[in-house]
Amino acid sequence: MSNRSLNSRVVAAAAEALARQGFVTPVDVCLGLGWLHASNVDDWRRGRVDDLEDFLPVHGDRLTELIVCLDSWARERGLEQTEAEYISATPNRRPLRFSSGAPAVVEAAWRTRWVSRDLPVQKRERITKAQDSPALGSSDRRPAKSVPVS
Repeated sequence: MSNRSLNSRVVAAAAEALARQGFVTPVDVCLGLGWLHASNVDDWRRGRVDDLEDFLPVHGDRLTELIVCLDSWARERGLEQTEAEYISATPNRRPLRFSSGAPAVVEAAWRTRWVSRDLPVQKRERITKAQDSPALGSSDRRPAKSVPVS
């Protein structure tokens, strides 16, 4: 798959998530690409696996490309960048990891949430609270539609 093909698929998945929920995260894009399934995210959020990367069919450079494409697309649209908290829905409420061996900067990129500036402040705050709650994460919403592979 070419970089151009991945970029167009990332853009389509990101636009769909943003239109549906008013924000987009790398996890939303992976769901939209079909790289993750809602059940994978649910298992991760419930602490059944150590990191989300275990479920992804691609690693390394492809994941970096996804993050770069999403970041570029979101900045071009003037979306507000915030950090999403990902806390396990377990009694110890531990922070969730995306990758067991990734540097802190990579983990931070995965925690980025891009929010529409057109949303009222109160709605943005509700989104943040709902998404950061261990009981209500992106896996509890309907999964994004898969974007066809080109």
